[in-house]
Amino acid sequence: SESCLDCAAGTYAATDGNSNSSACIACPCGKYSTDEGASALDACTNCIAGKYAPGVGNNQEADCISCLAGKYSSSDGICVNECTDCVAGKFSTTTGNDEATDCEDCDAGKYSTSIGAVSNTCQDCEAGKYSTTQGNNNESDCVPCIAGKYSATQGNSVESACVKCGAGKYSAVVGASEGAACIDCGAGKYLTTEGNDEESDCELCSVGKFSPDLGASTDVCQVCGVGKYSITPGASSSEEFCLDCAAGTAAFEGRGCQQSTRW
Repeated sequence: SESCLDCAAGTYAATDGNSNSSACIACPCGKYSTDEGASALDACTNCIAGKYAPGVGNNQEADCISCLAGKYSSSDGICVNECTDCVAGKFSTTTGNDEATDCEDCDAGKYSTSIGAVSNTCQDCEAGKYSTTQGNNNESDCVPCIAGKYSATQGNSVESACVKCGAGKYSAVVGASEGAACIDCGAGKYLTTEGNDEESDCELCSVGKFSPDLGASTDVCQVCGVGKYSITPGASSSEEFCLDCAAGTAAFEGRGCQQSTRW
């Protein structure tokens, strides 16, 4: 009599007395079996998470197809390609990923709008901006340097990359990308502090004084010369603003003139 033959790998037969190979049932999609002569569905193993198998009767683990790079699947025993794209702000260079955390974040100071990225498509935040968070998915996640500061470098991951305008200067520009955005305080003014964001931060030379210097970082205001006075705060030159005292009077600290007899 003929001997009983094993059902092939990838199939099983749960009944006795089978007379031909058609009684061997194929493992369903999403599964495979390397066992010959299997007698139950339990012999069919689920494709692991990160893989899927659309066909039936799979007889080796290699029949399970890996999710492509830039994708992942957290379920096992899947029949169809249900692999999910890595979201924008992330990427994956490997195949067969089985959880969302396999998608790598863009570093701080970078962002990516690409969905399902298979390589590091993360772009630097432009000069004048920074980002302290990872996984940014839009350029708007890059934070502009505040007025009074600037940054000439790209891909900044800390706020401290924004440099203060120096003393004697100010900038009202948000997201300034170069030091040229910092404007000198005008003649007749000075400013001893850094990081100033408006022209009104510049201090005026007091009445009786003047300064022709631009961008002065200390009080360089000079008193009007002997016999002269000025009533104008923020005077920028002696010639224009320091006036002669009238005959019989003398200048008092450059702020006005007094009768000589009072001295």
